[in-house]
Amino acid sequence: TFNVSAETDDPGSILSHYRNLISLRNTHPALRTGELSLFFTFNEGLFACLRTTADESVLIIINLTDAPIRDYKLSLPDSAVPQREYTPVSLLDETPLTPLTVLDKGRISNYVPVAEIPPYATIMIQLKSK
Repeated sequence: TFNVSAETDDPGSILSHYRNLISLRNTHPALRTGELSLFFTFNEGLFACLRTTADESVLIIINLTDAPIRDYKLSLPDSAVPQREYTPVSLLDETPLTPLTVLDKGRISNYVPVAEIPPYATIMIQLKSK
């Protein structure tokens, strides 16, 4: 029952999920050629990275577990992101996100964009200057 024919029109299918990710990669240069920075997440079940080009920054968060994650913080000692306030925009859905302050030298400290990250969820966030 798991085949392309059955999953093509299902927006919740794995096929649709990967099609969305491929479309985002084709649309956002940072996801193809951006500098990669890995976050400290303070949670072994969470992976987070930042892809940055001169024109764009995209934060990717992936819950690698079968349980929701609430206890986490994203920190980065330095990055190519300019120091300022950012309005994060979800690239996959309409999830409201916490504003982000990038400190000197692109440092990000204890950022929590959402209260809970669902099991096996992927969150992709474009950072827009305020």
